Amino acid sequence: MEVSVVEDENAYVGYAVPEDRQLSATEGDRVTLVRIRNQFPSTDQIGVVDVDFDLGGDVFEDVRIDLIPGDDDGDFDDEFEQRDADYETLVDPDEFDDVSDDGPIDQKYAFPSGRRVAVSAKLKETEREQFDVAVTISVRGTEGSGVSASIFGDTREFDLTVQEDIDSSSERVSGVRFEPGKSGIRIETNDDDGPSAAESDGNDKVFEAVAYYEDGDVVKRTEKTEVPANETVKLDYFDDQNNGKRIVGVAITGIDGVYDRKTTNSPNDGKRNSSENGNGSENGNGNDNWSGLASTPVDLGSASFSEQLEESDD
Repeated sequence: MEVSVVEDENAYVGYAVPEDRQLSATEGDRVTLVRIRNQFPSTDQIGVVDVDFDLGGDVFEDVRIDLIPGDDDGDFDDEFEQRDADYETLVDPDEFDDVSDDGPIDQKYAFPSGRRVAVSAKLKETEREQFDVAVTISVRGTEGSGVSASIFGDTREFDLTVQEDIDSSSERVSGVRFEPGKSGIRIETNDDDGPSAAESDGNDKVFEAVAYYEDGDVVKRTEKTEVPANETVKLDYFDDQNNGKRIVGVAITGIDGVYDRKTTNSPNDGKRNSSENGNGSENGNGNDNWSGLASTPVDLGSASFSEQLEESDD
């Protein structure tokens, strides 16, 4: 066997960290630590079977492997921020025991040639404001591929700066309310005085959010937009060139997953909901529009509209 050493981005298993070797995050954030690309010139599939920290590991938890959507022909280091709403999770934090056994990796945890995954983790509470992170990734191929490799992190260190937590979106948001039909959505918060509190004090609560909306037989994604809490906004708030279409999902920066319209109460012919319908939100629209409060986000790959998603060029 002949072995050669090349730059990370040109290897059979491409390995990328932030281009400037620096990354900022807030405690509780999920951040992409490294990105791995399958660059074998064939249909060989590989998967990440282990993630070890040589530096910085004591402040990370819940390591996860996410498939980045679409083929990437652009800059390997571009847009290094974590974009949960766009990712399909291949390996949950509690599944690493299943994938790390000896032998070929199960195909359900693998990804094909030309595709990338994000290795991410949540930043725990820490007293340090800045520290080095070094990550070692072990990958293995599916049955018949013969692939097994470890990419050592001791030569791939980068800095992570801890920012003050000024958002805590997951603690502040109680859910997303989907109004009947095409009437819009409302990001509701956990204010003591209820949803109207923000309106009475000028509404200084704003969240970065992305809307997923129906356009014919496909579902499209808007750009990230700052959305005021506890106010109903329609699609044209996210995209001023587009309105009159139904929003079916909302992703909020700082919260894993997407709020799905179809996790609200199911249509029930205009009657009040019962314990058999949805998550206990109200619905009186009497048709298939699905309205009410979606209180728990789901993985994008598990959303009711996932199969209708238009392929992203990102």
